[in-house]
Amino acid sequence: MRVSALLVVLLLGNYLWSAVGTWRGNYLEYSRIADERDRVKAENTLLNSKLRTLDKEQRELTRVVALSAGEAEVLAKLAALTSILPSNVMVSSLRWSESSLDLMLQSEAENLDLPALLRKLPYWKIAQLQQRRMGDTVTMITLKLQPAREEAK
Repeated sequence: MRVSALLVVLLLGNYLWSAVGTWRGNYLEYSRIADERDRVKAENTLLNSKLRTLDKEQRELTRVVALSAGEAEVLAKLAALTSILPSNVMVSSLRWSESSLDLMLQSEAENLDLPALLRKLPYWKIAQLQQRRMGDTVTMITLKLQPAREEAK
């Protein structure tokens, strides 16, 4: 009977030892896989960020490649625009494209009649003009000019 009890205890001990070993192996495998998953997630985030950056860069390069060679009269057109603007008007932003000229202006003039000034330009016509007063001194002007027709040149 003692031998039987000892065998039962040894069998139970063997079973528990095997179960604990299996559980430990599974836990170690789970930990390894979880660490690998976290590493892959971090790498995926980094690669997605790089992909978005490269995609933006490719779109910008595609836009630049699609641009035409440009106009020969750009300096003359800028000189004409500069000559009609009063000295108290500051150009804070200028974007020139094939279809428009976008300007952001600031002025301290109280009665600035910009449409009358811009009618003198032979190359451009006003597509959009917004003026808003900021406080008592500064007027912010958003202006979009489009090329005038060829007959006007």
